[in-house]
Amino acid sequence: MPTARTKANRKYNEKAYDRIPLTVKKGEKEVIQAFAEKKGLSVNAFVNAAIQEKMNPAPVKAQKKKDPSPKAVERSGIVYTMQDLMRDWDHYIYVHSLDPSQGVIADVKDDLIRNLFPKGAELAEIGIKTQYICPFTGKKFGSIENLIYAAIPKLISWREAEAEREGLLEKQKREAAKMAKQRQRLIDEGKFPKF
Repeated sequence: MPTARTKANRKYNEKAYDRIPLTVKKGEKEVIQAFAEKKGLSVNAFVNAAIQEKMNPAPVKAQKKKDPSPKAVERSGIVYTMQDLMRDWDHYIYVHSLDPSQGVIADVKDDLIRNLFPKGAELAEIGIKTQYICPFTGKKFGSIENLIYAAIPKLISWREAEAEREGLLEKQKREAAKMAKQRQRLIDEGKFPKF
C-alpha cells in the first residue's frame, strides 16, 4: 500500500511530467547508460537531448550536469547543483502543507543554500560515506532528497524555537526592568530595606 508521501510524489510527477516508455534490446540499456555518463548526462537527459536534436534543425545542447573537477567531486561526494536544490525545495513545498510564517520559510531556504553551497559554491558540499550526511544534524540518509526533506522541517522547528526564545527573552527583560523600577521606587519611598 503506497504511503502518503508516495501518493503525493506520484501526484506531483503526473502534474509536472509526461512519461514516454522506451524499449531497447537486451544489453543496450547498459551501453546507453555508459555513453550518457561519459558525456556527463543522465540517461533521461541524454534521451531528451537526442530527441531535441532530431526535432530541431539547430543543434541543442543537453542540459548537462556541470562537469566538476575531480577535486570538487571528491570534496562534495556528489554532483548536486543549486538547480537540483530548487527542484527538491519546490517539490517539498508543493507536497507538504506548512504552517510557519513566510519569514521562517525564507530563512530556512537561506539556511539550506548557505550551508549546502558555502561561499557561493556551484556544487553542494555534503559529506558522503555510502549515505548522505546532513550538515545540520550529522544524520545519514540514503538519498539527497530524503536529506532535504528531513532538513526542512528540522530547520523550521529550530527557527520557530529561536523566534520563541527571542520573544521570551524580551519578555523576561521587560519583567526584570519593571521589577527593578518597582524596587527602586520602594527604596526611594523607604519601604525596601537597604543592605
